[in-house]
Formats: sequence, structure tokens, C-alpha cells
Amino acid sequence: MRIQYWSDYACPYCYIGETNLRHALDELGVSYVFEMKAFELNPYAKKSAGGDIVAMFAAKYQLNLEDAQKRVDSINEMARAAGLEFDYAKVFHTNTFDAHRLTKMAMAKGGTAMADQMAERLYKAYFAEGVDVGDQEVLVKLGTEAGLDAADIRAMLEGKDYSDQVSLDERQAQMNRISSVPCFIIEDTVAVPGAMPKEQFMEVIKKYFPETNQVAI
Repeated sequence: MRIQYWSDYACPYCYIGETNLRHALDELGVSYVFEMKAFELNPYAKKSAGGDIVAMFAAKYQLNLEDAQKRVDSINEMARAAGLEFDYAKVFHTNTFDAHRLTKMAMAKGGTAMADQMAERLYKAYFAEGVDVGDQEVLVKLGTEAGLDAADIRAMLEGKDYSDQVSLDERQAQMNRISSVPCFIIEDTVAVPGAMPKEQFMEVIKKYFPETNQVAI
């Protein structure tokens, strides 16, 4: 089963949603391939901006700090229910464009398997480790962990390689009227938005793909 999904590394619901969908497919015994499409929640974010995520939530959603903290805590609970290491309060707010470029590089060098590994490593770095995924040396380190060459990564980051591919994903999102993420497109036919629990994903898959065990990659 082929799943394309629009996502951003700064989006907690994206990480939670794609994890729950993987669990649903695993439980149903369905073979699958994921392909992440770039979607920047804040394309104007500064690199290495940092900042208190609770205060940012309060400002963005016009909440007091107590209610913003509850929102952050609830996201942490959703993530842990999905089996993820997660500490949303310590994320390092930054620009994610280069992280998306790195994922495109992984796709070009190693196909969907390497790109998927790269995406999972970036998610974990951002949400579990509080790492600045906008920092060049951080991206070099994470990229080499996924099997890319350090010199190649530096050359890419210092230039414009894979920028067009990231921008194309974002234009496709606009064309498909995708304005929020995550948004999953299953087998090019079924659009599933949001970070649903595993059980709801399973119901969607069984509804639209009743012979799930026979769906080929």
C-alpha cells in the first residue's frame, strides 16, 4: 500500500498521526510504503529561533499560560499513547526548509526506504531530543546516521539543491487544497486528514480497502 502524506517536522500531530497509521497497517498485516511530502507550517520561521513552546502556544492561540501548558501536556499524552518518545515542551523552534531538503536528498540517493529513515530520524530529533533541525551541523550528523555522505550533505546545504522539490510539494498541497497537516493520501484515492488514533485508521482502511491483506505495494 502506497501512502503519500504532507507533513512538517515542526508538527506534533504529523509525527503522531503517521505513527498511528503505521501501527494500524502493521496490525492489519498490510505491507506499505510511506512517502513524505513537504509542508512548512511556518515558512518564515527563523533558523535557530528557539523559544518557549508554551509561551508560543499562548500567543498563537490566545491562551493563558496555564491553558497553553495543558495543551502541550495533552499533545505529549497523545504521543506517548502512540508509543513515541516525546517532550513537546523542549522542542527547539526553527525553520524546517533545510530538513525537508535533506529528506529529498535521501530520497534521491536511497529511494523511499532511506527517505523514510531520514524522516523518522528528524522527527525523533525534534520531538524527543530537543535538537535544532535548522542547524547545518545537526543536519549533517542526522543525515550521516541515515546513510548519507557528510560532504555531500554540506554541499547541498550550502547551495540550493532540492529546494525546487520542496517547493513543488507545497504547490501540490495548494492545488489539492491541503491547508493543514497531516494529510494522508492512500493509494492515490483516499484522503485522510489529521492525527487519528490507530483504531480509527484501521476502520478507514477496512472500509476503503476491504481486502487489506491482499493490497500490494
